[in-house]
Amino acid sequence: RYLDTPGHWSPSKLVSTVLIPSTRIERIILVLDSTQSVSKAADYLYELLRQYQGTILVACHKSKEPKAKNVRRLKLQLRTELERLSQLDSSSTPPSDWDDILAQRVVLVSTSVDPPQLQELREYIETGKSISVSSS
Repeated sequence: RYLDTPGHWSPSKLVSTVLIPSTRIERIILVLDSTQSVSKAADYLYELLRQYQGTILVACHKSKEPKAKNVRRLKLQLRTELERLSQLDSSSTPPSDWDDILAQRVVLVSTSVDPPQLQELREYIETGKSISVSSS
């Protein structure tokens, strides 16, 4: 089974509606538009990392577009946003090293539909493993 949540949901609504009631979530894929700012995706990722203990695949979509940022740059921008969010979060102790958290629990892959670039995404959906995770 797959669940596609609306992008206009707030991160807290996603967690309270989808993650908290379900204990059987096996995989989470966060789709990020690599031609846009990462701030909204970072909000979701921050909340997911706080509430979900598994690996999260971030599909950096539209990666073949002329103005798309590459995975390395997106990862740096996400880390910066996660650091900012953790400093603003008074409800928890901020993690000491976002680099470690991202390396251990978040896999970023480039995806595109034109031309197709979906192999790593398919692998994760089918097996729960990413080519990037399995090689590390």
